[in-house]
Amino acid sequence: MAVKLVPRKKHTTDRFEESDADEDEQIHGLSPDEIKSLFEQIDTLQLHNAEHPHRNETDNGLEDLMTKIEEVKDCEERSCANCSKEKRVEDMSYLQRGQHISVNGDHFKTYVKSMDKQVSIYKHHAIVKEVTKRSRHTAEVVCIHFSRDKEDQKIKVMEDKVIFDLEKDELYVTEYQHPRYTPDVIVQRAESILRQNKDTILFKGYSILTKNCEHFATWCVVGKEESLQACNFLHDSISAVTNLFGAGSKLTRLILQVLYNSTDEVASVITAATAVPIVVLGGFSVAYLIYCIIRTVYLIKQYRTKKEICWSCLKGNLLDLWLQFGVFGVTSAVSFVIFHFALPAIAPGIGIPIAILLGLLSTALILAVPRIRRALQSPFQCDTKYITTLSELKPGDAVSLKYYGSEHLILVSEVKFETDPKQGTLRGIHYSLPRLFRRMVIAEEDLQVDLTKSKIMVLQLDGLNTFSADLALDRARKRVGEQKWCIFSNSSDHFLYWAMIKAEQSSTALEWKTNEEIGNSSSKTLSSFSVGKADVHLIDEISPGDVVEYGSDKGIIVELENLRDGRLFDIEMVVHKGLFKPCGRRVSYTIDLDTDNLVVHKYHPAHCVSREMRIKKALDMINKPSKFWTQSGFIENILKRHSS
Repeated sequence: MAVKLVPRKKHTTDRFEESDADEDEQIHGLSPDEIKSLFEQIDTLQLHNAEHPHRNETDNGLEDLMTKIEEVKDCEERSCANCSKEKRVEDMSYLQRGQHISVNGDHFKTYVKSMDKQVSIYKHHAIVKEVTKRSRHTAEVVCIHFSRDKEDQKIKVMEDKVIFDLEKDELYVTEYQHPRYTPDVIVQRAESILRQNKDTILFKGYSILTKNCEHFATWCVVGKEESLQACNFLHDSISAVTNLFGAGSKLTRLILQVLYNSTDEVASVITAATAVPIVVLGGFSVAYLIYCIIRTVYLIKQYRTKKEICWSCLKGNLLDLWLQFGVFGVTSAVSFVIFHFALPAIAPGIGIPIAILLGLLSTALILAVPRIRRALQSPFQCDTKYITTLSELKPGDAVSLKYYGSEHLILVSEVKFETDPKQGTLRGIHYSLPRLFRRMVIAEEDLQVDLTKSKIMVLQLDGLNTFSADLALDRARKRVGEQKWCIFSNSSDHFLYWAMIKAEQSSTALEWKTNEEIGNSSSKTLSSFSVGKADVHLIDEISPGDVVEYGSDKGIIVELENLRDGRLFDIEMVVHKGLFKPCGRRVSYTIDLDTDNLVVHKYHPAHCVSREMRIKKALDMINKPSKFWTQSGFIENILKRHSS
C-alpha cells in the first residue's frame, strides 16, 4: 500500500489525532508518535530548504527520511496470521533475518525412541534479528522473543543469542502467505518493544492464552497478536466443555434413573427432576449458539474492517465453527432420545458405560471436525477473483469452475473465443472424468464455457512460491494419463498444487567451508528423525540413496534407470526380508507412475549419512544376517550417522 504524503495543513499532527484519518496516510510499521515525529522532521527540513536553498545536506536528510517512510509501509494491504505454514528447517542457509521461528519448548520435552520422534506439549516462538555464524546444521542466531530472563526471572521481551543444532533442536520457520511487513520492518517492530518505556502496556504482562511468545511473533509479522496454539486450545475447549456438559445433563438423567430404581423414598423427587436434563442441555445449547454468533461477527469484522484475515481463512474458520455447532446439535438430539427411550430399559451397570461412551464419542467427533474439513479441503488456501470476460485469463492460470455440478480446478493451457469474450473454449489440464462411473484420468482437453450462465474464478496466488507458467504447464503435461485420483491426497486440486507450487525450501546456495567455532546447543534431546513422506510423481523427485516404499517393500534405492519421460523407470533397492533369518535382499521393479503408487520417505539430513554412504552400507547388508527384526530398524541403521 503506497504511503500518501499530503500538503501540510495548519498543524501536521492534526491528521493523526483525528479518528477518521485517511487509511492511506497511515504507516503501519511505526507507532503514531513515531509517525508524527517523522512528519515534523520533514516539515523542519522543508522549511530549512526554503530558507537555505543551496544546502545539499538538508536535501540528503529529507531523502533519508522519505526512504525510511517507504521502508515501513505495508507489504500487503491485507495480512493474515491464519494462512501460514510451519516448515522444518533442514539446512541453516534457509534461516534469514526477520523470520518467525519456533522450536519445541524445553519443558516436558522428550525423545520417544519407539517413534524416533521428539515430543513436546508446546512450542516457543521468536523473531530472527541476525544469523551471526552458521554451518550446514548449526547456527548462532540473535533472537528477539517473549520469554523468562534467566537473570531476574521476569518474563519480558528480550534479545538473546541462541545456538541451534538441528540434530537436537527441532527448528521451524513459519511462512506467511500474507505478511504485512518486510523482514527489516519485522525486526524494527520487535526492537521497538525492547525500547518501550514503563508506561507502555504492549507485552508488559505475560499470559499463556492471551499474551504469549507466539502472540509477540505474529504481532511483529502481521500487526496482529495471534496464537494458533492458544486459539485452537480455547476453541476446542469451549466445544468440548459445552458438549460434555450436554452429556452431563444426559448423565444426570441416567444417575437420576439409577436412584429411581434404588429406593421408593426418592421416587417422587426423581419424577420432579426429569426436566433437569432438558433445561441443562437447552441452556448450554443457547450459550453455544450465542458464542458461535459472536465469533462469526468477530471473524467478519477481522476480514472487512481490520483486514487481518484473508477470504480463504474466513471461510474455513466459519465452516469449522458452524459444522461443530451442527455436530453438537445432532449428537445431543440423538443422545437425548437414546437416554430417554432406550437406556431406562437397560440395567444401570450397562447403561452408565454406554452413557459415558456416547459422551466421549460425541466430544471426539466435534473436536475432529476441523481436521476432517482440512483433510477434504483444497491445498490452495488463497483468495479468488471472478472474471467477467475470457480475455482476463492467460495460459498458466488456475481457475475454478463447475464440473459435473461441483467446484473443480483446471490449469489453463489455452483460451479461445471469437467475437464474444464471454463465450468460448478453455483448454486445460486436470483430473478428467471421461464418462460417469469411469475412472478419472489426468487429461488436457477443451471445456466450453459461457460466462452469462456460469461463473469462473481465477486463483490469486500472490505470496506463494510458484513456478513460471511455462514450467507449470510442462510439469502438468508430464502427468497426463495418470489414473490415481484420490479425494484426500490426489484430486485435481492436489495435482494443480504440485504442478504450480514449489515444495522445496528456498535456501541460499552456500558453501559450508567454515572453521568458525559456533558452540553447542543447550538442548540435550535429539530432534525427530523423520521429516515426512510424499508421493513420487516424477523420477526427478528421487535419487539413489533415498528410502522409498512400493507395495509391502520399503528400502534403499541403489539404482535407477529412466525408461520413458520420467514416469516409467526401473528401480533396484535393498530391502529387509526374512522372518526367522532376516537379511538384506536386492529387489527390482518396473514402476509406471500412471498407475503405480511410489512413496519417498524423507529423513532429516542432520541425522543421516551421505547418499553414497547409504548405498554402500545397503549393498554390504545383502545376504548377510541382520540383527534387526523390523524393517524400520534395518533402514535407520543404514541411514543414521550414530546408528545402534
